[in-house]
Amino acid sequence: MNNKDNKEIVRVFKIPDGEKIIIYIPELSEIFYVANSKSAREIPDFVAIEDKARNHFDFENSDYCFTNAVLLLTNACNLNCTYCFGNYGGFDKKNSAVIPLETAYAAINYILRNAQSKKYSKVRIDLFGGEPTLAWETLVRITTYARDQILKNNTRGIINMTTNGFFDKKKAEWLCKNIDKILISLDGPAWIHNKQRGKTFNIIFENAKRIYEEDFKKLSFRITISAFSVRYLPDIVSFLANNFPGCFQLYEPVFSVNDSKCLFASSPNPRDFFTKFLESVEIGRKFNSRIRTSVLKLDKDRRYSFCGVAGKNFMVTYDNRIFACHRMIENGSMGDVFHFGDFNFDKKSFIFDSKKYNFLKKLTIDSIPQCKNCFARYSCAGDCPANKALLYGYNFWRKPSYRCEDIQIATKEMLKFLLNKKEEYF
Repeated sequence: MNNKDNKEIVRVFKIPDGEKIIIYIPELSEIFYVANSKSAREIPDFVAIEDKARNHFDFENSDYCFTNAVLLLTNACNLNCTYCFGNYGGFDKKNSAVIPLETAYAAINYILRNAQSKKYSKVRIDLFGGEPTLAWETLVRITTYARDQILKNNTRGIINMTTNGFFDKKKAEWLCKNIDKILISLDGPAWIHNKQRGKTFNIIFENAKRIYEEDFKKLSFRITISAFSVRYLPDIVSFLANNFPGCFQLYEPVFSVNDSKCLFASSPNPRDFFTKFLESVEIGRKFNSRIRTSVLKLDKDRRYSFCGVAGKNFMVTYDNRIFACHRMIENGSMGDVFHFGDFNFDKKSFIFDSKKYNFLKKLTIDSIPQCKNCFARYSCAGDCPANKALLYGYNFWRKPSYRCEDIQIATKEMLKFLLNKKEEYF
C-alpha cells in the first residue's frame, strides 16, 4: 500500500510473548520488545517507509530474460534413497537420458545474451540431475564450454553443482578444480545416512573431505530429515560442524503425500522438526557453521515467493523441456503446470508458453489471502509451491502452507532468539 508522498505503508506486528510484546517490522528488519500491551498500543499499527518501487521481480521488463540456468544433466542416479521425490533410484543405462550438448550450449548462450542486454556482470549455471556425475563426459564438456563463453563475453560466471557425492576420487579431484560451489547430500553420520541413502556414507564422506581440503567455501550440505532422524537433528548438526567447520548446512524435512509406514521415508512432525532445528542453531554457531531451513528466513530483502518458481527459474531438462521446478519434472499432470517451454532443435531456440508462464508468476504471497496479515509472510513466503501442488491440486496457488501454524510458532522463536542474542543469524 502506497500513499501520495510515494511512501509505502507497512504493517507493525505486535506479537504477545508472556507479559511482553514483540514489535516486528519485517520491511525494516526491526525487532524489539515493549514491556506490556499498554506500551504496545502506543505504537501505531502501520508506518510509512521509503517506497522501494516494490516491483519485486521486475516482470514487465524481464519476462524470459533469465541470467541463471539450471541444467538437469540426466535422470540417472546411482543411489536408491528411501524418500526420493523423483523415483530416480537405481542407475539403468538403457532407460537413462542425458541432456544434448546442443540444448545445454544454447541455454548457456541464452543467459549470457540476457546478461549483456541487462548489463549484468554475472551469470550462474547450476548442474543437477538425477546425479550429474553419471553424465560425466557431458558435465565436463558443458563446464569447459561455459568457462570459454563466459570469458569471451567478458562476464563473471559461477558454476555450481548439486550431487549425492557418490563418485570416484578422480572425479572428486576434477570437481575440486573446476566447480565453484558443490552442494552434497549427506544425511548425517553413517548410522543415519546409510539407513536413508543406502550404504554410501564412506565414499561420500571422503569426497566431502577432499573438497573441504581444497577450499571449505566450495562445500555445503543438504540434509534431509525424516520421521526417523528428526530426534537426532542436533547430533547431525554437531557431526557436520565438527568435521566441516564453517560449511553451510541446509535442512529440509522429507515431504510425503503418502502415509508411508517406513520412518526413513516419512515426513517428520513439523513441530518436532522446527523445535529440533532451533535447538541446533547454537551448535552450528560454535563452529561458524550456519544452518538453514527454507521456511525460516529473516532476510533483510523481502521474499515474495518461496523460490524462483514465480517466473525466475529457467531449468532445462535432459529431455529438452523447460521447468520452473525440478521437483515436478516426473510428476505427471501436476508437473505439467510447471513446464512452460521447450528447446526447439529446428529453430535452435527456446519456445515459451506464455499462458503457463503468466500463471507461474502468480505463485507469490500476494495471491494467498491468509498471508496478508501474517508476521511470518516473508519468512516462509507461502512455503514450497511444488509440495502444495501435490497436496491440494490445481487451486494450490491460493493456499497457505500446510504447516502454517508451526511456521508461525518457529518464526516467533527465531525473533526471540535474535532479541536475546542481539545479533543477526538467520
